[in-house]
Amino acid sequence: MKIMFELRSGQEATEADAVVCMPAPEGQPLLMAGNVLGTCSDCGRRVQHRPHIPVGPILLCIKCCPPDPRNRNVITPETLRDVLKKLGH
Repeated sequence: MKIMFELRSGQEATEADAVVCMPAPEGQPLLMAGNVLGTCSDCGRRVQHRPHIPVGPILLCIKCCPPDPRNRNVITPETLRDVLKKLGH
């Protein structure tokens, strides 16, 4: 599945349709230190996200995020930096 993201910060990030989150299964460690727990707005699954996500967009787990190019899914510079660091880039 391919999900497109726009790099946005501040007010632009709050206008996104959703924050795409990774599942957070019970009993398993979070993917990154400092992640915050939430709930997918679609399926109710427990999800994890970075602490600096924009306020306003709904939380969706990656399995519920439709790969629709009309959706405005954003990634903040802070989240991009954290993910790239985790991946060793």
